[in-house]
Amino acid sequence: MAIAHAEELPGVELTGFGTFGVAYNTSNKVDLLRDLSQTNGVGFSRKFDFGLDSNLGLQLDMRSAASTISGAVQVVAKRDHSGITPDLTLAFVRYAGDDWSLRAGRVGFDVYPNADSRLIGYSYVWQRPPVEFFGPLIFSNFDGADIQFRHRRDNREWRLKLYSGITNEKVEVTPASPYFLLNHSRLHGGHLEYRQDPWSFRASYAELHVANENPALQSSLDQLRSPGISFFVPNAISVANKLQMKGKVFRFSALSLTYDNGPWLWEAMAGRTLTGNTFIPDYKAGFISGSYRRGKFTHYGVLSAIRPLTDPEKAIVLPGAPPELIAGANALNTQMTNQRGWQTSLSAGLRYDLTPQSNLKFQIDFVRSHDNLLLRRVQPDWNREAVLLSATYNFIF
Repeated sequence: MAIAHAEELPGVELTGFGTFGVAYNTSNKVDLLRDLSQTNGVGFSRKFDFGLDSNLGLQLDMRSAASTISGAVQVVAKRDHSGITPDLTLAFVRYAGDDWSLRAGRVGFDVYPNADSRLIGYSYVWQRPPVEFFGPLIFSNFDGADIQFRHRRDNREWRLKLYSGITNEKVEVTPASPYFLLNHSRLHGGHLEYRQDPWSFRASYAELHVANENPALQSSLDQLRSPGISFFVPNAISVANKLQMKGKVFRFSALSLTYDNGPWLWEAMAGRTLTGNTFIPDYKAGFISGSYRRGKFTHYGVLSAIRPLTDPEKAIVLPGAPPELIAGANALNTQMTNQRGWQTSLSAGLRYDLTPQSNLKFQIDFVRSHDNLLLRRVQPDWNREAVLLSATYNFIF
């Protein structure tokens, strides 16, 4: 997402954004995450954490004299699987006509509204985008192109966006496992949006064709496909095929509705992700958010949830199997069951606008979880509930 400015002059302009945050988890039995790019969270690893929401970004914008040709390069440093590291998140050239525009290069993946700007804490009301809805997204940009068409009539506007490319990010599933590379995975999608103040509606769809295998799963896949395993585990091949990630097609679909009128802002989104995979199982997610602004203060509340759509196929072990095979199958079955997404958060917060370029946010999240997709370092005696307190200072410059 490019940061908006009042002046659109030809030339080059350097801008930036950042968030400095602190978070506290009342439970020391689990690490709560912001999204799946993080493997270290707050709670078990540390009670107080400064890296959950903090980041710093720089953006270089370039425009031609007629503003028909422009471009942007954006670098963001945030905590992910490698610690606090810089990442090239945008690098594109844009050509704009009267009612259409074309971008090519590294562009944002905005299958959901706000998805491509979720690192810019200044730009939205919440402390962070609802974790149950946005957290499972395993990448935020891709290398390719998108084209957008716009049709306006009176106070109504239609927008159609189509995009295609390849992903370029890597995901660390566990701290002890190698990276899961999304490189060369093909992405296609688009969305249709309708706006008529104070309402806006959007329908989105995207497909990700996974090109690589997750190395964290390779040992389990090799064992399930080894000769003779079907004598003790008759459905071993079927379990392996559903566990495999290479060649799978992840299908993202979502609907969103927004009401923005005066001091009130209401947002509701619902989505479904079909993976055909048991390591990131099929799920549905959604949230509803309401906020009210009075002067420099904005009060808001959010209810968000994620639920599994399917149960994983469990490895069936026949009597007489070696003890080590039984133990391995039971561990795999437990891991696949826990990988499902079942979590609910009820959040309340306050945003205070310090200046036109900065704000403070305070938020409390009541989290309840049955499964571990959005969690790390879950301890056996955790009661499956946690409270997250957080504060951030957000700015643009």
